[in-house]
Amino acid sequence: MKRTVIVACACLLLNGCGQTADTGAVQSIAQSAEDFCGSWQCGTYFLTIESFSPGSYAGVLIRAEGMKAAEMWEYESMKFADGRLICTDGTRYDMDEDNTPPVTAYDLHQQAEFLLTPQGILWHDLSLNKGAGLCFTEGQQEPADEQAN
Repeated sequence: MKRTVIVACACLLLNGCGQTADTGAVQSIAQSAEDFCGSWQCGTYFLTIESFSPGSYAGVLIRAEGMKAAEMWEYESMKFADGRLICTDGTRYDMDEDNTPPVTAYDLHQQAEFLLTPQGILWHDLSLNKGAGLCFTEGQQEPADEQAN
């Protein structure tokens, strides 16, 4: 599915970036995986987490560059443990110039964890050590389908 970030960028320009946070010894406030479900944003990063079957969750994280998606992480079969959503088998993609489906898949078997704090969701890509300092806040616009423009 084609994705753009026109709506999200407009929201970002009007509302600003989400807060940053130290991922040090922060404790999660999540009581269940459902606490993570929804659309979240931090600056040019957009995160959607959904339940696709009882006890299993999937997440898509997109990093925008200008008005286009530049990178995408797909985290499938995320599990809830110790207040965190954990993925041991994700994939990172580079997007092509017209936002068609990803053309290059990298780093198969990506590992990541998501932690819920009072400020929002912290993301830590355990494979590439990305996400330090990013705090996703709920209720922001996710990248819109190109057909919606």
